[in-house]
Formats: sequence, C-alpha cells, structure tokens
Amino acid sequence: MFLKSIHLKNVKCFSDIALSFEDENGGIRKWTLLLAENGMGKSTLLKAIALVTAGSDAIADLLGEPSDWVRSKTRGCEISAVLVTTEGEEREIRLQIAPEDTRTDVIRKNEQSLAWLDKALKGKKEDYFVLGFGASRHLNAANSRRTKTSEFTNKRAQRVATLFNPDATTKPIDSWAMDLDYIGNGIALETVRKVLSNLLPGIKFHRIDKQNGHLLFDTPDGIVPLHCLSDGYLAMAAWIGDLLFQVSEISGDSQEKPLTAKGLLLIDEVDLHLHPKRQRQLLSLLDKWLPNFQFVVTTHSPMAAQQAGEGELHYLMRERGKIRIYPFSGNPKTLLLHQLVMSRAFGLDTDESKEVEDMKNRYRHLRDKVDLSAKEQEELDKLTAFLTDLPTAGRSNMQSSEEHMQLLRKIEKELQEGRR
Repeated sequence: MFLKSIHLKNVKCFSDIALSFEDENGGIRKWTLLLAENGMGKSTLLKAIALVTAGSDAIADLLGEPSDWVRSKTRGCEISAVLVTTEGEEREIRLQIAPEDTRTDVIRKNEQSLAWLDKALKGKKEDYFVLGFGASRHLNAANSRRTKTSEFTNKRAQRVATLFNPDATTKPIDSWAMDLDYIGNGIALETVRKVLSNLLPGIKFHRIDKQNGHLLFDTPDGIVPLHCLSDGYLAMAAWIGDLLFQVSEISGDSQEKPLTAKGLLLIDEVDLHLHPKRQRQLLSLLDKWLPNFQFVVTTHSPMAAQQAGEGELHYLMRERGKIRIYPFSGNPKTLLLHQLVMSRAFGLDTDESKEVEDMKNRYRHLRDKVDLSAKEQEELDKLTAFLTDLPTAGRSNMQSSEEHMQLLRKIEKELQEGRR
C-alpha cells in the first residue's frame, strides 16, 4: 500500500488542504518533504495520515479527544485519503469527526468507510505497513522485554505512537538485538550493525556484551555502551533501532532480508539532532537502506530540503487567515543553500546574520536622513567602516542570485494566483 493523496477539511488549523503524492509520470512519489514555520500544521498532517490509515482498532488508541481534531467554530472535520494497493487498485477512505463525538461514535459512524481497510489489514498486514516517528521520539533506556513502548495496546497504534504521545518511547534496541543474537539470526543482526554504523555519524557498532546486556559502540573516546552515548546519538539510535525492529517484525518469514519490506514511513523533523554535515547525507542513506518505502517527512533544515528532487519539496504558508500548501518551484538540488533559504519556501530576505541585517537597516536610515546630529554622524561613520570591512568571499554572484530568486518568487506568485 502507498499513499496517493490526502485531504483535510476543518482539521485543527486547516480549513481545507489537499496534497497529492503522485509524481510527474502518474506514479507514487517516493519522497515528500514538508517545510513550514512552527505552528503551520506539519505535525498535524503526519498525524492525520497515520490516523486515517490505521484501521478501526488502532483509531481507538490514537484518536484521543475527538473534539481536538475539529477546527474551532466548525461543525465537524473530515480526513480522506486515496491509497494504492499492491495490486495497483485505488481505494478511498474517509474519517469524519464531529465535536460532540466520543471515540466509540467516531468508529461506529465511519464503520462503512473503513470496512475495506479493516478487512485488508486482517488479510495482509504486511502490505499495509505504516510507521511513524514524532519530534519527541526518544530511547527507552531499559532493555527489559517487559518494558512497554507506549500506553497504546494496538500494534499498529504502537508503530506511530511517538507522533501522538510525547511520552511514548521506542522499542529498546538492546533487547531485540540480543534476541536476534540469541536465536542465531546472524544475517538480520548484520543488517542492524551495518545500518547503525552508517546512520550514527562517527561511530561504529562494535559488538554485543552478553554478560551485561549492552550494545557496545566504537567511538573516538573508546568502546562505550549505547546508554553512554551522547543525547544526540541516543535520539538517532531510538528511532533507527525501532524502525529496524518494526521492519524486521513485519517481514515475518523474510527476516533475513528485513529492509526489503514495503510501507509508508512518516518522520517529523527528520533532521533532528543531526549536525548539518550529516543532514546532507541522511535522505540518501535512508533511500539506500529502505528502497521500497514511501517517505513523508517534515524538516526545518535547508540541508535536508536541498536533497529533495523536483516535485518532492512542499511548503505551508498562512495567507488571508488560511494555511495553504504549495509545491516548490524548480529543483532544490540545483540551488545553493543561500538561494534556498531566500526562496519563498523559507521566507528569509537575507542570508546574513540578524545583527548584520539590523546594522544595515540602521545604516540606510542614517544615510538617508537629511540632518544628522554629531552623534548620529559618528554612528554612521562607524557603521560604514564596519560594513565595508565585512568579508565578501563567495558572495560575488549575490546580485545574480537575488535576481534569480526574484524571478522564482514571481513565477510562484503567478502560479498560485492561477490556481485560485
């Protein structure tokens, strides 16, 4: 199963918004990156996808308070999605919620709409695999098999738990990696080793310490157990380890090749805790290790956005009181970082520091003032000297870059006006 489109009407901050996941050839786009300022609904969009694809049993766990999904001062909301099955058939599912509904009401009133999905989930669970990670994802420090990963009881709800519950933890990687070693699944364990070594920057998976029940890593500071790694490494290990576990589990008889599994992967703030150097590599590494997944991810990072291909980057903006979604015009991979951050998607007018920008604005104000006091003239002289001495290396093409971005903005504006 893959996601072809999603449509939200009166859902939380959205009045009416739709996003297609089709590529230019009519197939399903593998990557979709969502970019926006805080509070624009990126996380809500991921949650809505997870909710509408979860099935009735999981909705009971994920829904929470139904009225929280309904946009203020409206009578109800609707989430609808078009799915493409492994057989190539298109199926539409809808989820309608009214402010006064209980969770039982929601499941009952949408029973007919969700009937096809519920039946499909019972018949071919591996074909309807959805996995999601929220921005608050963190490692379950305990390595006990009895440790719960979330308050959710449904398996499909647990796979997206961190999207909905900031206190939800991921599957303890120590525990299930040792299980693989115990049952002698060397191929799957080798996959774990390779993926962790590639996706955790600057360290390598060393071995399993069976006596103490730890995964050991080779770091620049020596061999250390997983729980002694930095918070950034632990956050990465949390969701990568959980992903490997979930993919291995859904693979069933194909556990020797767990990364050949197919599914939909939702990640909020995919670049979280990564150094910019590693952000530039993350998408290509995920693309390599999970070749059959469809990715829908959010990001604030220009380094991550720069890895998007043409048609893969979308951004949310609030206009006239409504949040709208737009595709990025052009191919982000062909732009320099300063061109990307100064595009409409990021909305910055300059790539300079805020301090320098303020100084230039102050300089222009004093320069254009008719009568300057002696103190103001002294300030203007100091600003002139400072700004004149600013480094200009690598900025010789700035004028042409600004003209290029102005042209992009003009084209985007014309396209948006044409769609209204």
